Amino acid sequence: MASFHPWPVLLMRPSAAIIRLLSLAVTFFGVAVVVFVIVRVAPGDPIAMMIPPGASPKDIANLRELYGLDKSIPAQFVIWLGHVARGDFGTSISLRQSVTEVVFGRLPATLELAFLALALAVAIGGSMAVLAARWRGTATEASVDLFNGIALSIPDFLWGLTFILLFGVAIPIFDISGRVTPTLELPFVTPFFLLESLVRLRFDLTFDLLGHMIMPAMALALPLAAVISQILKTSLKEVMQQDYALIADADWSGHPVFWPSPVPPAAAPVAAPAAAPAKARNPLNIDFK
Repeated sequence: MASFHPWPVLLMRPSAAIIRLLSLAVTFFGVAVVVFVIVRVAPGDPIAMMIPPGASPKDIANLRELYGLDKSIPAQFVIWLGHVARGDFGTSISLRQSVTEVVFGRLPATLELAFLALALAVAIGGSMAVLAARWRGTATEASVDLFNGIALSIPDFLWGLTFILLFGVAIPIFDISGRVTPTLELPFVTPFFLLESLVRLRFDLTFDLLGHMIMPAMALALPLAAVISQILKTSLKEVMQQDYALIADADWSGHPVFWPSPVPPAAAPVAAPAAAPAKARNPLNIDFK
């Protein structure tokens, strides 16, 4: 019997990882070039947003020179790329603050909101998929497919506006702005308020934070839940036709088995779409802006 040597395979893995990293770097560079050029050729003058009323042409020219806007677009891109390599992303024109400080100042709230949205999407989508696969070919599966279609056809920002109008204005159940009620005692020492409230066992703050987060989290979760539901339902139907699932089904006297037999293998295709809350969309636009 021929022996199997895994060393060639193991030696190929670092090279494959290097190729992936290089392709990722090329992709980022290409995206940076496209976005930079589009921003520069788009109508509008960033200097006009910064100058005070009555500024002289000399002041405007000095400001253009300060920000390098008097140079060609390729020269501006090289300057910007050099600053990015040093970790300097410039200053926000509207906020007059460092872009790095603005991003990292809002990152904890963004991460907590993204993880909550992911948890809701997995819970809702997984439950709907199991129900549809359990009662496939019935009105239950049709209802799940209808939910998936509606959830996917409405973008998340429109879900957010709908929730604000329904549960923030018409029926004021949840808060529509802010991250936490300012009248509460806030003993936070880190910017991760939700996590710290759980660690400190301050469940009053936890429920208050969730009350502020639930609407934007649901707005982000519903489209993703529809994707998870559709993929998991299809995968469950395929797995339930496998021999081991049919044998387990027979052992349970005709009652379909969902856990632990078919669900874990069927959940593998859901891993990629479940990472969608990390997409390039800022959830702060809904609540925490």
